[in-house]
Amino acid sequence: MAAVCAHQLMLAARLMGTRLPDGALRRLDTAGTSEASAAYLRPNRQWLNELVWNLQGLRSWRDRLRLLREIAFPGPRYILQTYRIASSVGAVLLPVLYLHRLTTGGWKVITGRK
Repeated sequence: MAAVCAHQLMLAARLMGTRLPDGALRRLDTAGTSEASAAYLRPNRQWLNELVWNLQGLRSWRDRLRLLREIAFPGPRYILQTYRIASSVGAVLLPVLYLHRLTTGGWKVITGRK
């Protein structure tokens, strides 16, 4: 997390016109060059990049498949809250809502807008 902290401190210092202690920022910046979380600071990263990084960070194929399933088919409560549909009516609509989520989300991933 050192790279992320260094990045955020530099942004805050720039926005607020604050001077940071040289030693602290230098230690954070050099400590974070090889850590996994530094990938989140890469320019032009997309959702698909983060998905791949998350999958690579998991140890087993079972965990990777679970993550993919949770992304594609989150729990019914989440779907109903996202679409703002009451649970009494939502049970009937769930298959349609999942299909809508998969098609619109898939399209965003394919077109690079997610």
